[in-house]
Amino acid sequence: MAEYFARVELHGAKWPDDYEELHEALEKEGFINCITPTDGDTKRLPSGFYFAKALSDDKAKVSRLSG
Repeated sequence: MAEYFARVELHGAKWPDDYEELHEALEKEGFINCITPTDGDTKRLPSGFYFAKALSDDKAKVSRLSG
């Protein structure tokens, strides 16, 4: 399985509703907005960045998750 970082920008989005919807949708697909390095201290990623692990190795399939 692979690990992915994703950077998402919403153009013309309404704050905060569209961003909350995006966050929930990505979370359902296994993407989160934080990482836990080997030191065990969870770090929040910058706004718009998401991380997922244990997803498909098929990059094309992962890129279609949103739609």
